Amino acid sequence: MTQYFENLGYLADGVTPEFLWFGQKIVEWNQEHQIVWEWSPLDHFSVNDYDNFEGTWYSAYFDQAHDWMHSNAFHFDDEESVIYVSHRHLSRISKIDYPSGSVIWNMGLPSEYMSSGDEHICTDLLFSFQHNIQLMENGDLLFFDNGNLSQGLLGDENPVSRIRRVKVIDNSYCETVWQFDLPPNLFAQGMGSVQALDNGNYSIYTFGSGLGSPECSIIEVTEEKEIIWKATGQADNAWYRSYKIPSIHPDAFSVVVEGYTKTDESGSGLIQLIIGEPLKFIIKNKSGYKQIYHYEFNDLMDEGGSAFLDENGQVAIEPYSSFELKFSPQNLDAISTNAFISIRPKGHGYSTKELSFNVSFDQSVIGDVNLDGLINILDVVGLVNIILDSGSNSNSDLNQDGTSNILDVVLLVGIILD
Repeated sequence: MTQYFENLGYLADGVTPEFLWFGQKIVEWNQEHQIVWEWSPLDHFSVNDYDNFEGTWYSAYFDQAHDWMHSNAFHFDDEESVIYVSHRHLSRISKIDYPSGSVIWNMGLPSEYMSSGDEHICTDLLFSFQHNIQLMENGDLLFFDNGNLSQGLLGDENPVSRIRRVKVIDNSYCETVWQFDLPPNLFAQGMGSVQALDNGNYSIYTFGSGLGSPECSIIEVTEEKEIIWKATGQADNAWYRSYKIPSIHPDAFSVVVEGYTKTDESGSGLIQLIIGEPLKFIIKNKSGYKQIYHYEFNDLMDEGGSAFLDENGQVAIEPYSSFELKFSPQNLDAISTNAFISIRPKGHGYSTKELSFNVSFDQSVIGDVNLDGLINILDVVGLVNIILDSGSNSNSDLNQDGTSNILDVVLLVGIILD
């Protein structure tokens, strides 16, 4: 490449800075949009480290600017207060202390491929042009090794992309926990991602540019390295990453109202309750995500005539589970009231469900067969007559089994004796 640059009029002497080198900063802003912390590779890395094998200098030749680092992923570990960063064009992963900014280690290529290679850890891995670095809960590092240099580094007949899960021991060497070599046709010259799934498998996205036939694909691979699922895009497709998500509609939920009858097309309705009985609303989370639901319940009657207290709050509901909200009347003298409830999933206000309804209280008492407001021997006589006539009413079916019989007489006598 030196001759090419000299033909453009550059000295190309390896000393004189003649065009821009680009590296990526890590910047932290506060909520007032002020920079509170930043990390620049120019303060920690040497320009003597650069890619000299994959052809990144060709873009410098055409653009008169060098994409030196092409940092493409980072992971902040709040527990240890460190940052893991992937620098694609240096085939390097760095662990950076936060907030000091000191580089704890660089993981990458040995000195025959990188000037500072003697200072790198885990040089035996020989990964190159990687993407999607991430820290697992158990401390393992998982990333997509594109393998652009794998033919020279590892002797592959064709370039091979690999999934690497490694454990860094004492900040000095690595143990491979799991590795999957993608078939040559699924080699990804650029882009790529990997996701560890809850079922122990791995979801992998690859650009699939190997063997000269575009094969942009997402695959699922078992721990035993068996491909059990594959989806391939069209020939002109190119994605950056893929994620398998629990469900496609995180806001999906329903509300079931016990005893609700719709009374008009506006959605207004009627709920009939026995006096003292609570209103019940069942929130059903129909998504694959644990979701928080905010609710607001209001009795719309004037304070003197309201039956319920206004309430608001939130509940967390596991995926595909439900939760029952109950609102008990505080004014037992109320005959009816108007109420309103609003329920919305956190972060999905557009999916709010609202319901206005009238609540009517049945003042009758189960066991008060003759409806005189008292429960006594006269109700027993009335109940026996109803049974003999093969009849029934809402107050005579004490055990709520749908019929009035001797069992209800026994219950009624027990109520009176108590």
